[in-house]
Amino acid sequence: ARPTNLLKNPAMDLAGDKGAPTGWADFSWGQNARNLSTGNENGNRFARMQIDSVTGGWVRVGQKIALVPGKTYRVSVRLKSDKPDLGMRFGVMNQEKPFPELFAEAVVVDDNWTEYSAIFDRTAKFGNLNFWIRTTTRAEFCVDDAAIVDLTALKSDAEPMKGNLVANGSFEG
Repeated sequence: ARPTNLLKNPAMDLAGDKGAPTGWADFSWGQNARNLSTGNENGNRFARMQIDSVTGGWVRVGQKIALVPGKTYRVSVRLKSDKPDLGMRFGVMNQEKPFPELFAEAVVVDDNWTEYSAIFDRTAKFGNLNFWIRTTTRAEFCVDDAAIVDLTALKSDAEPMKGNLVANGSFEG
């Protein structure tokens, strides 16, 4: 069975008040001029964060999420930017002070849609969590097809397959 995506409106198909994607929020911090909205490219909707200035802090979009301690999760998201080599991060953090990160991944984004993903174990016992995507730079970035899935049930207790399944896998001739 395919794991269930734990995020709401992961493809950003539904827009709410003021055009922002339903279920997603602006979790930015600092004095920043920004606007969260939805975009449409060839019939595909996505979230768009237009950042006009960043004066301290960061610009972050995300949503609240419940994850169970002791489980393994896969986080994935498709990103693109109008700025070449835009440094970004995505991850999961506690909602309460001191806001520790349970997981964070740094990526470099360009003007092509690219999927980024990582696997992490939920070890900390914090209650209220946020999944987030952020940058600290003036730019426009787009988000689509975000997912957090529980991989715990997919771990197999089966014995490894015997023999090499790749033809000439040892490269000896």
